[in-house]
Amino acid sequence: MSVVRHTAYNFAGAVVPLIVSLITVPLYLTIIGLDRYGVLAICWLLVGYFNLFDFGLGRATAQKLAALAHGSAEDRSRIFWTSVAISGALACIAAILFVPLATVGLSLMKLQDAAIRGEISAALPLLVAAVPFGIAQSLLTGSLEGRREFLKLNIIQSLGTIATAVFPLLVAVLAGPRLSHLLGAALVARSLVLISSLAVCSRAIPILRPRRASRAELWHLLRFGGWTTVTSVVGPLLAFVDRFAIGAVLSSAAVALYVVPFNFVSQLVVLPGALAMAIFPRLAAAAPAEAKALGRDSVRVLAFVVTPMTLLLAVGVGPFLELWIGPSRAAQSIPVAYILLFGFWANSCARIPFVSLQASARPDLIAKTHLGEILPYLVLLYVGMRAFGLPGAALAWSVRCAADALILHLLNRLDRPTLRLLLAYGALVLTGVVVVYFTPFGSASRWLMMAGLAALTATLLLRNVPPQVVEAVRRVAPFIASQKKTTL
Repeated sequence: MSVVRHTAYNFAGAVVPLIVSLITVPLYLTIIGLDRYGVLAICWLLVGYFNLFDFGLGRATAQKLAALAHGSAEDRSRIFWTSVAISGALACIAAILFVPLATVGLSLMKLQDAAIRGEISAALPLLVAAVPFGIAQSLLTGSLEGRREFLKLNIIQSLGTIATAVFPLLVAVLAGPRLSHLLGAALVARSLVLISSLAVCSRAIPILRPRRASRAELWHLLRFGGWTTVTSVVGPLLAFVDRFAIGAVLSSAAVALYVVPFNFVSQLVVLPGALAMAIFPRLAAAAPAEAKALGRDSVRVLAFVVTPMTLLLAVGVGPFLELWIGPSRAAQSIPVAYILLFGFWANSCARIPFVSLQASARPDLIAKTHLGEILPYLVLLYVGMRAFGLPGAALAWSVRCAADALILHLLNRLDRPTLRLLLAYGALVLTGVVVVYFTPFGSASRWLMMAGLAALTATLLLRNVPPQVVEAVRRVAPFIASQKKTTL
């Protein structure tokens, strides 16, 4: 039951950013404007990308601490301090390299308001300061994941998400919407998260006085982290290069119109991400046969849950975006949202083989896969944007996600029955996306086709109910019944 409980913690923690974004995004667009919001999104993207300079030590530390679940506190503390020493050196290198690369990246933005360009130069030191914070937080997060402190971790991250979103808004209202004000306020929030995470780690590991690490420990962390770093470099590039391309080819305002539906639809991966985080320590400590069974069952449960969620979102995302950001902006964002739905469904299903390969100490397979995806994706992205604009960028991203998911499942040796079931679910989702994209919202043809698709989906789901879902229902049903009796 620990997996279920930890997944629930992670899911609750991941829902917080969704709620915060639902409330704050319209406020940001109103208070700081579309152009400045697009630049701010790129700024945080750059800082997040430079977290790759943790050299994968966050995930490597999580894997090693999970494997040492029954080891001595001294061994765990030694692993932690070894990671801290390496991360400190890498953070200094990252801060030095960040300045020229960030300057070039931000200079490519097409800005309608020339005054914002001057704000970028003034805010650059704050962006540089945010890089070491991100690297340190990655290490602390990995340490808490390895020790299965998911409740405390999610409480800290949830409060940090709220603070990071609210502090800049308050400063924008009180002192003006300059980028330096916004980034400075967010940096204060991140520092509070860092201090809180360190305090929890000091007891969870626990952190003892520093000791010299053995060469074997150092080599394991560097080898694991090295391949994870390749993924950390290439993965975010594959995930977010579309935003830089849109900013360079179209405008910073177009970035905002793309980011808003992207961030909203990305909530499909909340549950898969929560489950993947929860099972990672179990996979790292399990025997190969047990790990394979756990991974297979997790894939079936995720596909069973995420497929109907995606189809429901396909029906409701259009009206929601119109209410959320207004009809004029939504007109450009809704087609993007429809196309991204399939990509995020595929990305959700890829979370389990991703963590399974990492837990089995094979991050090299993930890295090699992502390296092979770079060139085809960049070509597809360029052609798609030139031909279709924002929908073309979304199409390239979704095709890349689908290919990535299939490759990772094959590398993780997913059994054929589960793979066939996954492909059947994918065909249903793809059909739903095509229907909502090409038919008007109020047309009878849309609703007839979606009703037929719903019937097919329900039939497939009922024929393939995972035993874990049945067991969960059996556990929850008596509780719900007792609550009803108490209420009556």
